[in-house]
Amino acid sequence: MTSTRRTYAVVVCGVIVATAWAWLAGCAGLTPLSEVLDEDETTEQSPPPTDTPSPTVADDGSDVSGSGGEDERETVIYIWSLPPDPETPTFNDDSAYESLFRNDCDSAEQLITRTATSSPNYGAWTSPRAVVFTAAGVAYCRGDAATGAALTRQAIADYGTQGLGPADTPWCKLYRALQSVIEQRPPDSFECLGLWPDGPDFQTGTDANGWTLWDDPLTAADESAPIPAPETPSEPSQTPSPSPSLSPSDTAGTDEQLPGSSDE
Repeated sequence: MTSTRRTYAVVVCGVIVATAWAWLAGCAGLTPLSEVLDEDETTEQSPPPTDTPSPTVADDGSDVSGSGGEDERETVIYIWSLPPDPETPTFNDDSAYESLFRNDCDSAEQLITRTATSSPNYGAWTSPRAVVFTAAGVAYCRGDAATGAALTRQAIADYGTQGLGPADTPWCKLYRALQSVIEQRPPDSFECLGLWPDGPDFQTGTDANGWTLWDDPLTAADESAPIPAPETPSEPSQTPSPSPSLSPSDTAGTDEQLPGSSDE
């Protein structure tokens, strides 16, 4: 009888303890008693999330390097890239742009070298600035950023930026692409001022035969200046020099016979 009472008391005490613990766990956020008593139970924890930045691509297709952390700003790197030009080629500018768009550096350069021959004619180009911009594009096409930047700055310094519009022309797109790489800004942030042909003209001259001489915008010399004709050496005079005059004393005795001579 006593044993039964003890067992009943133990059960009642256990129920009371479990109920009290459950009530405390609900109020104070304690661990449930079943988890405390079960020491063999293990809980698998998932690894903490990592903040791995994903690459970001600019709207114009430029290469963009991502950065980690919410407090850090993204670094955008603008690389050499040209948008397509749907227009049918009309000038050498258009043909050269199409070649550069296809990364055909040699064909774009040949349009320049075929023009600057022994008898150059730049009439198929819109401006001397376009020739220099195309040469800069060829340099970037081949990975020579230093030469490309130098030629771009030379073109702007020599010819300015007036007459680069409208915005959908290949010479405006080429100008924006060049400046975007140099200044590390979006291409659309560069304005193409004015409208073609309100821009620089080629410097020309005329030779002695009436042929047009074109200045090569890629050289420091002025090829449009006429070359003076070489001077013809003067021929010696054919007039005979007068004989020296004889004085009377020189003619005296000319009728006398020489010694040993006789008249026949």
